[in-house]
Amino acid sequence: MKDFNFKKMAPDMSFQDKVKLLFADWNLRKGTHGKERLITLQEEKAMIDDIQKKNQIDAYNRLVDLYNMSNFLVLDIQTSILSLKLSMEKIRAQALAIVLHGQSIDQLETLIFTISDSQTKSIKELEKKIKTNTWNGLLSLFQPQDGPESLETREPNHNIQMLFERLVKSTKALLRNLYSSAYIIEKSQIDFLRMEQQELILEAKEQIRYVEELDGLLGILTIYKKHYELGLMRKENFTRPIFLEMMLDYKKVFQLTDEEKSEVEAEIDKYIDEHN
Repeated sequence: MKDFNFKKMAPDMSFQDKVKLLFADWNLRKGTHGKERLITLQEEKAMIDDIQKKNQIDAYNRLVDLYNMSNFLVLDIQTSILSLKLSMEKIRAQALAIVLHGQSIDQLETLIFTISDSQTKSIKELEKKIKTNTWNGLLSLFQPQDGPESLETREPNHNIQMLFERLVKSTKALLRNLYSSAYIIEKSQIDFLRMEQQELILEAKEQIRYVEELDGLLGILTIYKKHYELGLMRKENFTRPIFLEMMLDYKKVFQLTDEEKSEVEAEIDKYIDEHN
């Protein structure tokens, strides 16, 4: 901005316009590793001096704190996206293993009815070994039961329950960071984020959408819900209680409650008060 003349523009610039220009300049410098900027160092100093002269420095410092918080949050959002993706991939891998394991059992049972009597015994022994193998507890749709199996007492695979519980935590962490970012923008009335940071926010929201729509093998949750509705599994006392809540209303579970939103707002407000 070669023709920028602060002395001429200052009388017509509001406080909000000044700080927006300052933050836009900071973002451009960060985005280009200091190679480009909107205003010179002298012009930046002149603007801050004018803000101080007009007793607006407290409001300016408050916005600087919000700007810094906004940038730190981007790092948290980036980490939360990776955590959420990892949680989803682990569930997909587990669900796929369960599906393939179930198919192998079905194929063995079909084979028993199609082979000669002389081979039946060996195949049945193989089937028994697979079903009683230590890995079977990890690869079955339902957790193996001690003693006679009962539809009323069986529950979903413990590992699946644990992985979905982790998915909820990862999703909530990302939602919390996104809400924090939005609240900071609301408080400041300034969007502090650079273009690439805004794109990261869009990616985060897209990942949330995948979860809410139970994308791909995350849909194994709907299989359990169908068994639950048909009375083909236990109704309570799940190893991971959150799993039951997810089956009944997973979209509600994947949302921040009003209480959680209030906590986020209180934390940000407290931080601003303590640093001003």
